[in-house]
Amino acid sequence: MQEIDISQFRKQLSNGKERKKAPVVTASKRDLTAILQTDIQFPWQTQLKEKYKEAFYYELGTLIQAGVDVKNALEIINSSIKDKKYGQTIKELEEELISGLSLSEAMLKGEQFNEYEISCIRIGEETGRMEEIVVELSKFYGKKIKNKRKLISSLSYPIIVLTTAFGAVFFMLQVVVPMFADVFKQFGGQLPWLTQQVVKLSDLFKNYTLWILLLLGSLYFLVYYFRKKEQVRSIRSTVLLKMPVFGDLVHKIYLARFCSSLSLLVGNSVPLVRSISMVKNMISFYPFEKSLEQIEQDIINGKSFHESLKQFDIFPNKLVQLIKVGEEVNQMENLLKKVSEQYNEEVEFKVQTVSGMIEPLLIIFLGLIVGLILVAMYLPMFQISNSF
Repeated sequence: MQEIDISQFRKQLSNGKERKKAPVVTASKRDLTAILQTDIQFPWQTQLKEKYKEAFYYELGTLIQAGVDVKNALEIINSSIKDKKYGQTIKELEEELISGLSLSEAMLKGEQFNEYEISCIRIGEETGRMEEIVVELSKFYGKKIKNKRKLISSLSYPIIVLTTAFGAVFFMLQVVVPMFADVFKQFGGQLPWLTQQVVKLSDLFKNYTLWILLLLGSLYFLVYYFRKKEQVRSIRSTVLLKMPVFGDLVHKIYLARFCSSLSLLVGNSVPLVRSISMVKNMISFYPFEKSLEQIEQDIINGKSFHESLKQFDIFPNKLVQLIKVGEEVNQMENLLKKVSEQYNEEVEFKVQTVSGMIEPLLIIFLGLIVGLILVAMYLPMFQISNSF
């Protein structure tokens, strides 16, 4: 078999990806954000990480475009993979292709790829549009990862600051306030109201810290254990969507994902009912799953797509009207793609806005809490000094 110059393709792949200039951030914040954005793979998770899927489809599309057949393309991709599970997956695909299976059939035999990906690959094989399909899958996972990281970035700094604030307050209530309280008892007299409340709160933390931690741990365990229960998923998603600012951000991220995935399927002549079923199984967010389940049945019963969407508040009226136009002029794919791009732009803008606003507000909040405790501790000293 003719040797293939792997370095040539690697150079082409690395040069082909456009990279935006990263915003300037401090080293500590960048490191903390990077930790929170790490794609963790647990032992019970069978599918590939999304970052590997993005790389796999991008490289496969580029190699097919360069005239390399799928089997040799897999061999080239596998030649420089360092991750053991990722490399084993590609190797298994290559072996299945040698045995006579198609790529979609090989992907179906394992558990590393979902129904959405396998169906898209099968469409590419049947229509001769494999290159286009795998590139679109790469873009899909790229946008999904980008949106996830935007959401984590917007939440990471508030979580870090709030955790630090809680730690500082906890330390003051557990250590600093009791020291002042002992001093106040020696002087006697009536303490100011604010000081009394802070001392009571300190006693509460001191006496019931273990019980509070056990209660929080139990609540976390219960939520985690029943996380797949329908009622828990419904409550969790409702609370998330009702959160100020972040709820709207999450909503638009899932709307963008819904539009982009449906656009890819509809654009490749997958029947609408089948497309909705695949998107429903892929989007792991309860309100979308539940609504798409009903929409699928409505369309089977003869209802139009936009009329079915109109029943659910999770789909904005603007999206419903655009889909109605798309149905009428047979331009569903293009309209969904444009709407997805618009939602992605809105998410990016909102993340930047929220990040810029929330940081100073949290610093002010932390300063007020610590300052309030310090004032409560120093008020009795002012009273004592005035009495002399």
